[in-house]
Amino acid sequence: MRRLIVAFILSGSLLFAQDKPTPKKIPVAVTQEKLQQRIEELKAQREQAIANANAYAGAIQECEYWITQIKTLEEEKEKPLEKKK
Repeated sequence: MRRLIVAFILSGSLLFAQDKPTPKKIPVAVTQEKLQQRIEELKAQREQAIANANAYAGAIQECEYWITQIKTLEEEKEKPLEKKK
């Protein structure tokens, strides 16, 4: 009999839990000031990440520039040899 009552109570509570989603409780330690501070920290981290991405883009661009300069020099060195043939 006890098993039947426990099963009935559990099945009823499971059905009840499925019908209405329970609202999330806000932790007591969370305050609006702490959340605002966290937003500012995240914005600063985002700005730093953007700056880093721009630095990488600039470094890549500089390497590509020097690669084209090397290729140009190599082509110029080969041109006089082609004229002699």
